[in-house]
Amino acid sequence: MNKISYPQQSYKDCKQALNNYWTAYNDLVKIKGCNNKICKPQTLKQSHKGTMLLLIKAYAAMLFDNNRTFRDMPEYRELDPGNLPGLFTNRVKISKAVGCSPSTAYRQIERLQEAGMIIDKKFHGTRRDFELFINPDLLLIIDLLNPNYTPNSPLLSDDPDTHFRAIADALRAKRSLHNIRDNNNNLTSTVKRSDGTSPAAVQESENRSTPGVNTKSVNRQEGEKNNETTGKNTKPAVSCPPGSARPPQKEKPDLDWYKERFTNWFIGLMIQVLYAGRNIYPGEELAAKQYFKEIYLAKVTNTSQLGKLELQFKWRIHAVERYCKNKGYKIENYPRRYLDVNNYRSGFTQTRDWYLKHIQNLKRKQQISIKQKDHRKLMRYFNLMLDNWGSLSTYNRCISGIRDKIPHLEDDFNRWIQEGKMSDHTRNENFAQNANKYTDNANKYTDNAN
Repeated sequence: MNKISYPQQSYKDCKQALNNYWTAYNDLVKIKGCNNKICKPQTLKQSHKGTMLLLIKAYAAMLFDNNRTFRDMPEYRELDPGNLPGLFTNRVKISKAVGCSPSTAYRQIERLQEAGMIIDKKFHGTRRDFELFINPDLLLIIDLLNPNYTPNSPLLSDDPDTHFRAIADALRAKRSLHNIRDNNNNLTSTVKRSDGTSPAAVQESENRSTPGVNTKSVNRQEGEKNNETTGKNTKPAVSCPPGSARPPQKEKPDLDWYKERFTNWFIGLMIQVLYAGRNIYPGEELAAKQYFKEIYLAKVTNTSQLGKLELQFKWRIHAVERYCKNKGYKIENYPRRYLDVNNYRSGFTQTRDWYLKHIQNLKRKQQISIKQKDHRKLMRYFNLMLDNWGSLSTYNRCISGIRDKIPHLEDDFNRWIQEGKMSDHTRNENFAQNANKYTDNANKYTDNAN
């Protein structure tokens, strides 16, 4: 099969194929006497269809990023339509895109896998990250360099029987992949015994014939007895034969790998946001990446610092975007010169002060809001004390609440209580004096007006 030189997903055809698959699968489930081995007796909901559509969009974004990364290396852009790569994702990303909890998103992925829309799922490292292999009939990819190439899928036809056969083939392919995997998600042996049967098939038939019995322990005990009597190992051959070297384990990525990935992300974001619609020379982009990694990431010692820098640089890039949009300013077409730390007047360095000022404003607003909340609480106790003036129990209740919630304002409350301890006669005299002052001022204003 010819490889695709410049792959791009045909979203219109993918959506049509998904609609046909979803409709045909639900019709197949509703048919009376449907075989449970072919399809699960549960219809797919609209939410499952939306989740699958988001996965198809994510696959299109993955192809776009791959084409952009290897735009100068066409041999890495090629894609085999018979062996499509998987989609790397996790339940958190899917839940944020769909708008549900991670557990709900994972259950939807399992339901799509049961329906045959997802052929296989592989876990990498922890069970949080996994690779999804989408049904190739749902991924219709065209070649931008070859307009004569057209993707074929039985789901694009108008015949419902063709859709049913495509669904049956997808479920059969999923079941065959599931049967060759054991409980540890490893491939089992395909070596046949002398009687022509494979060990996996015999063990599966024994498991079905003896329900309710722990067949693993029984088989292990029988194997130990056979080893003691015959002195031979009756275990099936493994994928790695004895005497051969064990395959090397995949090493964990080091800090340089994370720095390289962070550099590619930042330069890509900067070019996409600040240089939108402009062509950047590959040499200038490569020089910007090298300078950014050597200067901006020189003091980074762990991945947690990269996480903090990601939030900071992302805010600074979008701040420059807002500034250019409001002022009508246009950055020159040289990313390496813009990242120069000595270019303080019109470079990326000046945005560091913007970010520090932004953080200070956030802290100041937070402190002001805290002070306002504390003073509101204090005013509640003031009003409670005014309503029950002279009550010792009310005073004790207010003091206990202040010591519990706003202990730093206890002195202010006591000072207000001491100033308010005056007789009614004194308070009335003060009120009369203030009232006379207000009336005298009012008479002056009226005389001047006349």
